[in-house]
Amino acid sequence: MNKIYKTGFENCLKAFTIISIFLYRLFSIRILGTHIYTNQIAYILTIVPFIFIVPKLKSELYKKRRFFLLLSFFLISITLSLSKSLDIISSMKIWKNFVIGFLLFNNLVVYFSKKDISLILTALLSASFVNLILQIGFFISPQTYLKYLEIILHPSGIDYLIYSLNRGRLFGNTFEEVFIPIILYFFVSSRNKNFRFFLFCFFLLIIFLTNIANWRTKLIVFFVVSIKWIIFYKFIYQKRATSSISKKIIIPLLLIFLIFYFSNFFAIKVFNKSALFRIIFPENTDYRNINIRIEMWKKAIEIGNSNLLLGVGLGNYYYYFDSSLKNYSQFYLLKKDEYTLTNPHNIFFSLFSESGVLGVISFMLLVIYFFSFDFKYIKNNRKNLLFFSLILSFWGLFMVSLFHPIYDLTYLSLFWILRGLIIVETKSS
Repeated sequence: MNKIYKTGFENCLKAFTIISIFLYRLFSIRILGTHIYTNQIAYILTIVPFIFIVPKLKSELYKKRRFFLLLSFFLISITLSLSKSLDIISSMKIWKNFVIGFLLFNNLVVYFSKKDISLILTALLSASFVNLILQIGFFISPQTYLKYLEIILHPSGIDYLIYSLNRGRLFGNTFEEVFIPIILYFFVSSRNKNFRFFLFCFFLLIIFLTNIANWRTKLIVFFVVSIKWIIFYKFIYQKRATSSISKKIIIPLLLIFLIFYFSNFFAIKVFNKSALFRIIFPENTDYRNINIRIEMWKKAIEIGNSNLLLGVGLGNYYYYFDSSLKNYSQFYLLKKDEYTLTNPHNIFFSLFSESGVLGVISFMLLVIYFFSFDFKYIKNNRKNLLFFSLILSFWGLFMVSLFHPIYDLTYLSLFWILRGLIIVETKSS
């Protein structure tokens, strides 16, 4: 009886974690008739399972003690940087996002096994599909659509969407493109024709919206993860497999090309811009943005050098900014302490300026560990297509951090969810 109760209780905690993963992938939505938002519920659904795994962490710490030492070093580093903060509230909000990501990671590693991965991926892809459907409304009438969203979304989410529109970006960056390898994995693995058709439509919708959304980084990440997955699948995974599947993907590839061409044409005609067009034919504003970003990186180095050990505190880069760059940032921003030029748009420069050498070195050690772990495992397990799809999604997401601010919960939660899934996939059956 105790065993049945224990299993049922753990399944309940696992359900909490899966629901929280789904909620973190969406903009925070207000529960009608209350002042409660879905992110607040997700926090509870993350913290409760973690409380009950604390006694079990000892065994996991022993198995992955090098990794957990590196993770602890990084967490301590960014925590110490809070002592240097001029705006402790902003710093604590960012610190909280990091901590929630760590808790999610631990919940996944302790509670879940390989057989549970499909459930977690279903939650991730379901939330991504909801995000894609929400994006469609912006192509019809952005301002009208925003009025309806103001009823249900958290004010910070509305601010971010307006900020994106002011910069010519449709919708926010919710990173659907990084799931391309996982979608392709399910597509080639499933024998259900209806499910495969749904995944193909899902894939095409990501192509269409990624191009029209006018985010260059999204498009670059899309191409990188798609091409790498196809190369791995064709030349490594399928090396001794039959060619029947490869023949069947010729028509889908042609359809993908047509959809991509159409979306690019549509974006240029309707919005007079597209992500691909901005990459091939950059305008004066694009060159100006690049120059501004270089100046931001230089300023980050200057700030980091003046506060070498602990930096200036998470989220405090803006307060050490040049006045000329602050004035430029006001052209886009609704709130000066939330978006764009308040961050160097690169994870390493951000951490160096805001958490010093301790923060940036501890993170670099983590990244080296991740890369070494992934490389060694895939080298010895080339037939594990799911593992390769997961690491490709993870490193595609990491690419985003080289060009964009990543302190928001949408990014950090997904970062640690994907990392947790990678660890779970390598567990013994």
